[in-house]
Amino acid sequence: MEKNSDIQISEELLTQWAESCIHMNHLGTLIQRELSPNKEHARAIDLAERMRRRAWTLLNELFEHGAQKPDGYREPAPADSATSRQE
Repeated sequence: MEKNSDIQISEELLTQWAESCIHMNHLGTLIQRELSPNKEHARAIDLAERMRRRAWTLLNELFEHGAQKPDGYREPAPADSATSRQE
């Protein structure tokens, strides 16, 4: 069976998915802020950061494929980028 590699997804659906990624990114940030950076919460903090970075990556891919940026959306300052949070 031959598969069609071109899947048509509406701009509206891409935009809804992008907004969900923004919410996931914010949730990951909030989780990290609430957990104490000690050994007890190290795994939860690591998982929240991995989720946050993946949501951010997917968000940017959705924008590249036609999702519209929501009203009030602004790119983060360089100090807020994913690479600076890895340190």
